[in-house]
Amino acid sequence: MQLSSFIHDTVDLNGISPTLLIDQIHSTVGYLGEIATTTQNRKFLADLQNYDKEKVESLGMSLAQYFYLCMSAHFATAGTYVPTNVDNLIRYKLWKIPGLIEEKEKMFHITVDSFSWDYSPVTGKIVKNESQKLSTHEGTWFSVAMGAYGYALEKKNESQKKIIEEMVIAEILREQKLLQSFYENEDGINFLKTASLVAHNLGDLDRILEQWEVPKSNLLMREVFRLGHEKKEKFSTVFQFMGENNKVFMAPENHRHFALRKFKKLRTKERYLLPLCPFIYDWGKSFALDNNFSDEDRAQLLSTLFQGHKYLPQTVSYPRAARGLMDTWVDGKSKLQTLLTPTEVKEIFSGKFLEIFNIEEERFQGLWQWLPYVKKKWNP
Repeated sequence: MQLSSFIHDTVDLNGISPTLLIDQIHSTVGYLGEIATTTQNRKFLADLQNYDKEKVESLGMSLAQYFYLCMSAHFATAGTYVPTNVDNLIRYKLWKIPGLIEEKEKMFHITVDSFSWDYSPVTGKIVKNESQKLSTHEGTWFSVAMGAYGYALEKKNESQKKIIEEMVIAEILREQKLLQSFYENEDGINFLKTASLVAHNLGDLDRILEQWEVPKSNLLMREVFRLGHEKKEKFSTVFQFMGENNKVFMAPENHRHFALRKFKKLRTKERYLLPLCPFIYDWGKSFALDNNFSDEDRAQLLSTLFQGHKYLPQTVSYPRAARGLMDTWVDGKSKLQTLLTPTEVKEIFSGKFLEIFNIEEERFQGLWQWLPYVKKKWNP
């Protein structure tokens, strides 16, 4: 359906209708209505909860209103099993619509404001220390901010350009401190988790800078582009060390998890969101203790994990979740005999899956804890 059917300004652009987008959000964030949204930084979630389909279909939306809806949708689903497909709209296409300067100015301010949005209820991929948290949502913000940045560059608006540059550099410095802190405190697992997140975030930044064809002479191109691969004067070499560790250890584990999309019950509760892999033993364990999960659900989850591992046999995450489930599920092994076929049970508890499954969690954690320190150490 033409986007122009849903906004006041006539725009020659194919986009997803607001009504369909809202339906998709509720499909992947099945617990949206349960999220507490009393704080200002969760207003985007409150607005999704209170979205008035009839009003929008009757009155239409401005370009900025549609942008805000797409931004809210992306922030609400980027950490879920099935993210909404509005990335290119908010990073590029809506900014490139001719004219509509007043609307784009509003879009710029929405982008800046979204940096403080609280994504906690809609992602499990979070790392925390005593005072800060980090997720892939900072990368989500980077990518949209580059849309705003490209707009500012095209408009030659130096003040807007500077706002984005300062925000991006400040955030990268914050992520640098997190990496350094975890590494120096010999917290290898949190270092690896943070490496995965930072690599994702810098990757998002790089891709959209390239998409906008930002000149190499530009400040962000000089100072932060390809920071995970190349030494930059203002930043620590911890970023290149992080990139190497992520490539070898974490990137293979933190893929799109298409296998888990098939088990739709995982979309119904915040606590079912997938954490950073491969450290998902406790996530698997939680389903054995969850009263909302039946034995049939547990068997289906185990089968889903096994089938997912068959397609990615070089990874270790799904067997670790299975071990957490089976360690805690009372009489789980015997119950499986009636919930799955004998062939399925035999196949699950054999081969490479079983080999990884059999590692005790304490030993698994101990092995991964020291991975960033054994092959090649980072020298500040």
